[in-house]
Amino acid sequence: KKALLTYTNEEQATALHLAANNGHYLIVEKLVSWINQDLPSMKDELLNKLNKYHFPPLMIACFRGYHTKGKKDEA
Repeated sequence: KKALLTYTNEEQATALHLAANNGHYLIVEKLVSWINQDLPSMKDELLNKLNKYHFPPLMIACFRGYHTKGKKDEA
């Protein structure tokens, strides 16, 4: 669970950022579940943590076009 709290690379991305960026919705669901269960007092901070470019994980997923379950919007 410590990985949820730390940045993983030079872009200051967390595990949640990386999963959202790559459309891994099952991993995103699992990470969010762990946050809700094990770190409820830090939920807002972890779900809204900004990377180097000041993007939270959800914004990255939307920017990449992963609107539903990791699939890009082809429209």
